[in-house]
Amino acid sequence: MKVHLEVIPPDRPEEARLSLWQETETRYRLSALLEEEGYRREALLCRRGEERCPVPLHHIQLIQVEGGETAVYAGDGRYLCPLRLYEAEEQLDSRFVRISRFALVNLTQVLCYRPLLNGLMEVTLRCGQKSYISRRYLKDVREQQRRFCHETT
Repeated sequence: MKVHLEVIPPDRPEEARLSLWQETETRYRLSALLEEEGYRREALLCRRGEERCPVPLHHIQLIQVEGGETAVYAGDGRYLCPLRLYEAEEQLDSRFVRISRFALVNLTQVLCYRPLLNGLMEVTLRCGQKSYISRRYLKDVREQQRRFCHETT
């Protein structure tokens, strides 16, 4: 498939035009992604000390509330995000799922799940960080994991 990109002046509206031989499920997913401008969400703006830096979504493993601040764990360490957890959640894509009132996890960064006796599920991430999926969110996590695995295959 040929792809043509054109940089336009800011006064012209952006648009995407697809010419396809047939309609497929992939076409609908691509169309939805473009319409919701999901392609723009590539990073969260965070800070580490005095430094402000965008953290690419594919590097983020865990986002959780710690002492009233939103901490972002990525492969290269811990950042602070100025957004509330629900605000960060609105900027994320289907790789991310809420696991408790205080945490979101990137499904692509999960090493393993381990059930606990009290009904919680422990999740271990690539960065070594561990968190817990509360019973309230367990069903949603399972459904999102199934959906996410289906989308990527």
